Amino acid sequence: MKNIFRHTWMLLIALGGLLPMGCTQDFEGETLPSDPISSLEKKILLTPTGASAGSLAVKVCPEMVATIEASQTRSGYTRSGVEGIDCGLDAIEANTFKRMFRDPAFEEDLRAAGLHLWYKVSFDKETDLHRAALALAQADEISVVEYMHSPRRPQQIPHPLGSATSQNDPEEEEFTYPMNDNELRLQWHYHNRGTMSGSREGADINLFAAWKLCTGNKDIVVAVIDEPVQATHPDLEKNMWINEIDGDPKYKHGANFCTLEEEPSKLDWNYVDMYGDTPSHGTHVAGTVAAVNGNGIGVCGIAGGHGDFGGVKIMSCQIFYNKKGAEVQVDEAAAQAMIWAANRGALIAQCSFGYDPSLSEKDWLRHFPYEKEAIEYFIERKRTNAPIDGGLVIFAAGNDGNSTYGGMLVKDKMLVPGCFDPVIAVAAIGPDYTPGGYTCYGTWVDISAPGGDIYNFNQAGGVYSTIIGSASTDNVQYGYMEGTSMACPHVSGVAALGLSYAADLGKQFSTEEFREMLLSSTREIDSYLQGVKSTEGFNYDYETYNEVVLNLSTYRNKMGGGLVDAFRMLMLVEGTPVVTVARDVESTLPLQTIFGGEALTSTFWVEVVDHEEAVNEIDFSYTIAGGDLKVLCGKTGSSRLMLKTSIGDTTVIRPLAIICREEVASNGAWL
Repeated sequence: MKNIFRHTWMLLIALGGLLPMGCTQDFEGETLPSDPISSLEKKILLTPTGASAGSLAVKVCPEMVATIEASQTRSGYTRSGVEGIDCGLDAIEANTFKRMFRDPAFEEDLRAAGLHLWYKVSFDKETDLHRAALALAQADEISVVEYMHSPRRPQQIPHPLGSATSQNDPEEEEFTYPMNDNELRLQWHYHNRGTMSGSREGADINLFAAWKLCTGNKDIVVAVIDEPVQATHPDLEKNMWINEIDGDPKYKHGANFCTLEEEPSKLDWNYVDMYGDTPSHGTHVAGTVAAVNGNGIGVCGIAGGHGDFGGVKIMSCQIFYNKKGAEVQVDEAAAQAMIWAANRGALIAQCSFGYDPSLSEKDWLRHFPYEKEAIEYFIERKRTNAPIDGGLVIFAAGNDGNSTYGGMLVKDKMLVPGCFDPVIAVAAIGPDYTPGGYTCYGTWVDISAPGGDIYNFNQAGGVYSTIIGSASTDNVQYGYMEGTSMACPHVSGVAALGLSYAADLGKQFSTEEFREMLLSSTREIDSYLQGVKSTEGFNYDYETYNEVVLNLSTYRNKMGGGLVDAFRMLMLVEGTPVVTVARDVESTLPLQTIFGGEALTSTFWVEVVDHEEAVNEIDFSYTIAGGDLKVLCGKTGSSRLMLKTSIGDTTVIRPLAIICREEVASNGAWL
């Protein structure tokens, strides 16, 4: 190891760290604290285990900013101009000391959020990270030192992308799909007819009913923070965001935050990753959110509009630098992307990535790590002329739910920052309402969505979406993937569809109001979590896979509020009460829930008007008995009704939405 510590510093072996001896503001002539190393450790965040070599993040005290910026204007980016900080930089022979977050057009916003206080220190990779952190923590002018950890995609499921396969539906010709995209039939996760062996009808996001009300809105922007999205894909091109802020063609559809340049460079989808594969992860995610609908080819996106009309826009923010043979991973790329996207109007950050599962929530959230501040910036930055006043950050829960570390099966494993309370963490289910065997789960999870189950249902049980082909041939393809990475964009897509509908209706919500609506737009799945399920487990010690048997009851109350439902989301935006009923079971709905108790007089009556669609969609029939509406639905599906009565001399009409499924929770799922 290179000896980087100068003669003015000494190692206190008994204390296991460094104390300065040659800097004028340090401990010379002062009484040492009884435990000086512990006082320094309090400034240091996270753990050096698994951290990136040769770099640390530091947060400087606000009163030092003017001095640092003046010094760097004169002398470049190697030192701070502040004696106490430079003493530490000299001790570790730092190569650079540069501000971490820059966005010149939005400098005032960054300063207001305190993001200008973060600096990145680079030094020799052979330097002991812990000792370097102690050296920098010694400076009174530094308030935080943070070990830097690289973002990673959730542990990849070892199945190939595969090619299109049929759901083997003997009644396929009798079913009419709402869009003419020829492979929509393979997207069971939007509308599951239960035609795959072992699947359950309705184990989907209930999208087709939602599309009758809204298919997207071009003013809603979703930032896909991931691998780059192939902007030239014919099923994505028309729904790619166009940058009208920077005026630089290299940022036309987004930016690459993985180069070593100070400013983000152009997007680059035309490469292979470190394993020699095409990087389809980001493109697959983007297709689920907003592949172009109704264009006669390929697949559909949840909020992809219809043909040339109304699709939400995808902003591609590249955070993975995976060229084959490259060792560079920019730790702050995700935080940079979050800030950049928020400044340019993205309302949703779609994040199918996380940090190493060895990091605990307590470690990650202690004090104010820069990743947390970037997330808060995305959520809290005020948007204008938008359906919400801030932003939504949506993360995959992770695929380490049944992984083995040190010979022990990991359960209830948190993936940060999905466990961070202000973000939305998404777990994954398969085509039968049960959890994907890989999914992380726990009371910290917020919501569930289809992520696929290829182990139990073969390729057709995966999530089908856009991928890129060979970089050399520009061969466009579609394929199956599975994981919480695939579940996450279902929630992002439903959120984007809800924002689109709000925009169409001219409605505005606070960010917290809309977040609560999204987390309430679910159908319960706990009733399906019975018995056992075979799946695949990953052994991190030996990098092998083996079959494991899951006790499904352990997932109850640990998959968030339930399965996201697009139709229910739009009803919440609209303000229409929703009830879920079981097929072929008469359900009693108290009418005071809709009209209020004051309406229930001795002459009270109700007529269901304009319900022809409901008869067609869910085979609806009803009777009125006292103050109750008794309904019977013979088909699974969703529909809206209009209920009519008189209160005094006034005719009152109220909407009601009904979702019919095979079975429902005992409370009737009123919302």
